[in-house]
Amino acid sequence: MEISPCAILPAILTNAQRVVDAKSKMIVHQEGVTDQSDSNCAVGMVNATEELKNAVMPEKEEPIKYVLDCGYASEGNLEKLDNLDLYMPDRELAREMGGKVKPEDRKEKDDQLFKFEYNAKSDVLKCPNGEFLTYRRIKKLNGTDYRMYRKDGCHKCRYQVTCAGGKPRKEVHLPQKNYQSVKHKMVAHYGQSNKTRMSPVGGVLTLRMREKLASPEGKKIYARRFEVVEGVFGIIKEIRNASQFLRRRLPRVQVEWGERCIAHNISRLLEFRRA
Repeated sequence: MEISPCAILPAILTNAQRVVDAKSKMIVHQEGVTDQSDSNCAVGMVNATEELKNAVMPEKEEPIKYVLDCGYASEGNLEKLDNLDLYMPDRELAREMGGKVKPEDRKEKDDQLFKFEYNAKSDVLKCPNGEFLTYRRIKKLNGTDYRMYRKDGCHKCRYQVTCAGGKPRKEVHLPQKNYQSVKHKMVAHYGQSNKTRMSPVGGVLTLRMREKLASPEGKKIYARRFEVVEGVFGIIKEIRNASQFLRRRLPRVQVEWGERCIAHNISRLLEFRRA
């Protein structure tokens, strides 16, 4: 039984949590809680899934890939779950990746960006043409300190117009705080709005998560979240008319939520048998 990647999903009217297996679309763990903050539920749900895996499949050595929505993201959760294979974007990154828009409907922006690779050892940025931008000074932008990297002599570059705007030099800025954790900097074509430019974050683990989800593998894994999670959510809410709970008080709601999850799993088992 393969249970990677998994995804965690909140319900609409109450904070009903569930972990969904990406391959079978079955719910492998569920909880009903009163805490309205999804970020406070992430560690408990992931740990409960790990305990279930160790109890049911102790021989499984391959780690589970946990794909969580941005509502669960925080630097503290990344620190507590650092030993697991997580795919959990912060809110800005999730919005940049398309949010809840279907992957096939998202607009690809990579062809409108230049990638400048940062070398922490040499403290230089490598441009798409293979030239190096060197550190010059600290520059304050909107009250935040940035390190300014510059390359002179851009008039000979084939990207001069689209990158430097016809100017003989190009400047790129990195946030002074934790700049050594940056692997690359995406810069929009000259004169275009850099819609993928996100606010700098102070958390090192959040920066690493942004880099992980920016990789081709990370994008591919996270793109499946819409199919897995939103698909199961849509079936329970729309097809089975579960837009709200019929009972009141938490213990009764927890029982009803458990019954709805069991009903979903039984329907999946029947589909497997017919197949």
